Amino acid sequence: MQVTKLIALDATQMGTQTCAALLGDRETAKLVNMIPSRNKADVYSRVAETMRKTIKSMKTAECPAVKNLYRNHADEFFHRSVWKRPTMTILYGATPTTYANHLKEDVFKATGIKLENHEAQFLGRLTEQVLVKVLPAAVLLMRSLTGIVKTVVTTTNKPFIFTTATGTTFKAAKYKTSTYRRLGLSCGMELEIKYDTPELNVKATSKSAAAQFIQSFDAVIAGEIQQTMMDRGIPLLSVFDSWAVPLGYSEDLIEVTRDAYVKHLSNDPLKRFYDEAKHNYPFLWKHPKLFLERKEYRIERELINCNHFIGL
Repeated sequence: MQVTKLIALDATQMGTQTCAALLGDRETAKLVNMIPSRNKADVYSRVAETMRKTIKSMKTAECPAVKNLYRNHADEFFHRSVWKRPTMTILYGATPTTYANHLKEDVFKATGIKLENHEAQFLGRLTEQVLVKVLPAAVLLMRSLTGIVKTVVTTTNKPFIFTTATGTTFKAAKYKTSTYRRLGLSCGMELEIKYDTPELNVKATSKSAAAQFIQSFDAVIAGEIQQTMMDRGIPLLSVFDSWAVPLGYSEDLIEVTRDAYVKHLSNDPLKRFYDEAKHNYPFLWKHPKLFLERKEYRIERELINCNHFIGL
C-alpha cells in the first residue's frame, strides 16, 4: 500500500465569491480574496469582529446571556469558527432561526455555554443585522432572486422554472403542508400524518429557487475542476468547495480552479438569469426594482492576479 502526502486547498467562501462575480461588487470581492492583495482577507473574522463591536455597544438588559459571553468568553465567542456557518448560509436561504440553531451548537462547542432558545433567537436576529452590514451585496442578491420568484409564483400559482449554471432546467416548487390529526392511538400517543397540499408555499419556493441558483455555480465549478484534473491525470479528492491533491500539484489546482471560476462566472450570468425570467414571465417587466445593476468588478480581468481566492 502506497501512502501519498496530500495538500488541501479550500475556497475562501464560494457562495460569497459567486455573489461578488454575479453583481460585479468590488467590496464583496475584497472580502473573499478576488481582488489582488498581499494579505489574505477572512470574511468570517470580519463578521466575528463586527459582532464583537455590536455586542459591546448593546445594553446588558437586552440579553444578559449574550453580554456574559462577551465579558467572560470573548476569545472563544468571537472566534471565526463560531461565525462561519451563518456567513456561509446567507446565500442559501438561511433565516435568523437558522442562524440561531447553528449558533446554539457552535457557541456551546466554543465556550461550553448552552444558550436558551430565546437567547439563541436573539443572537440569530443580531447576526442577521451584522451580516447585512458586512455583506450587503449578498443580502441584495438574495432579495432580488427571492423577489422575482415570489412575484412569479404569486401571480401564476405555478412553479418557477429557470436554467441553472449547469445547463439543466430546474422547477422550484415547495408546497404547503397539512396534517391529519387524531387518527388513533399508538403506545399512548395520538397518531397524525403530514401531507403536501396542491397550494404552493411562496416563501419556501422563493428561497429554494434562489439557493438552487447560487448552488448550481458551486456544482458546475466543482465539476469543471474535477474533470480538468482528471484529464491531466492528477488525482483529486473533492468535498464541496475543498480539494486535495498530491503534494507538488497545488499550483495545477490553483490554475485549474481559477480557470473554472472565470469560465462560469464571467459574461454576466446574472443578466442571463434576469433575461430568461423576463422572457418566460413578461409581467416581470413591470417590476424593475427586482433587478440589480451590475457594478464594475470583472472576474475575468482581476482573478488572474489573485493568489488567496483558494488556500489552506
